[in-house]
Amino acid sequence: MPDAIRELQIDYPVAHDEAKAIWRAYGIRVRPSYVLIGPDGGVAGQGVGLVTTPEVQARIEAMLTR
Repeated sequence: MPDAIRELQIDYPVAHDEAKAIWRAYGIRVRPSYVLIGPDGGVAGQGVGLVTTPEVQARIEAMLTR
């Protein structure tokens, strides 16, 4: 997988999860998916699809204002 990340020039964090432990832990069903982890270690937000840095920032800011 790391070779594919380099070849595709992916410049964002990617979890290499062959055993699908992360998938099971967070109930991920499709890729790409994302999970935002709160300061308490719990799931603060979750979704499906590619998101940009500004989109993630906006989602975090929205969660902080709740």
